[in-house]
Order: sequence, then structure tokens, then C-alpha cells
Amino acid sequence: MGGELKPGRLLVASERLFDDNFHQTVVLLCRYDPELGALGIVVNRPTEIVVGGVLPKIAEGRVETLWVGGPVDAQSLWVVHRRGDLVDPGEPVIDGVWFGSSPYLIKRILATTAPDPDGALFRLFVGYAGWDVGQLEAELEEGAWNVVPTGSPTLFAGRPIRLWPEMKLRALLPCAREPELLTNSWLN
Repeated sequence: MGGELKPGRLLVASERLFDDNFHQTVVLLCRYDPELGALGIVVNRPTEIVVGGVLPKIAEGRVETLWVGGPVDAQSLWVVHRRGDLVDPGEPVIDGVWFGSSPYLIKRILATTAPDPDGALFRLFVGYAGWDVGQLEAELEEGAWNVVPTGSPTLFAGRPIRLWPEMKLRALLPCAREPELLTNSWLN
């Protein structure tokens, strides 16, 4: 298992987690500090709403899916992306992946990225998941979450419905290798 809490880990809900906000979810841990708490984005809850429908002034005609990032501050908008070419891409999460909620960052991504209906380069989320100091650690001790490493291909794969069962299986693996290395090792 990936065990260690740090940005870039996935929190995979266990079968014991019945909270409707997190039942069968996979959360990308974006910030973690044992003295400040944690912030994450649920990465497997797409909606039927397109970005252009909720941001008509800056995203008219955009067909990308809007995702539910978590139950906290449902008025906030977050982006997780692979646009490292931007002047200020936001906070790094893992190699080649950044996140942020700055209106400037979101506008810049929408203005300079070709249509991305599969979410291969960026995804926009409403809300986030947050934990106070010690809360996430307590939930881990209770068995609510499994922690696994991730990589860019896992985060931007087009199969959100399969993500939870796949990550639940990965949590059972006795090693903490990055998923791309596991996939590539089968080819060698």
C-alpha cells in the first residue's frame, strides 16, 4: 500500500465508508500537513453538466464535463490539469499534474486549451473534500480509507466508473510502486 499521507496519493474509500459524500469515491490528496489538515478532490464523480453551461461568460460552447470534487464549499471551482506550460500552473500535486482554484488559472486553461471532452488535459470540479487536523488520520485508523500512489494516466483516464474498483484492488497490492510502473512491468 502507498500508506504515507502526502500530496499525490489517492484516498480510496473502503466498503465500510457509508457517508453518501464519499461512498465508493477516490480522492486525490492535493494538500496535506499534519498541523493544518488536508484538502483533496474527488476524482470519480462526473456530473451530466458541461462546463459551458455553468460558465457561459468564459466557457461558452465548452463541452467538458463538470465534476463533483467534494462536499465542502459547493460554490468553489477547482481545476486539476496537466498544463505545465502555463506561467503559473498552480500547486504541484505529482510530476506533471497541478491543481488550483484561482479564477485566473481556470480562465487561462479554458482560453488556451483546445476542446478536451475526454478530460485528458484538465478537469473542473465543484467543491472539495477537507479534513481538520487529525481528522483524516483518525478516519484512516478506523479503516475508512486506503492510501495508494497514483500517476497522471490514472487521474486522467476516461473511466471514472471503474476507478474505485480498480483502486480498491490496487490497495491490496503489497507494494507502493507507481501504477504506470506496474502496468509497464507486465509488458517486460
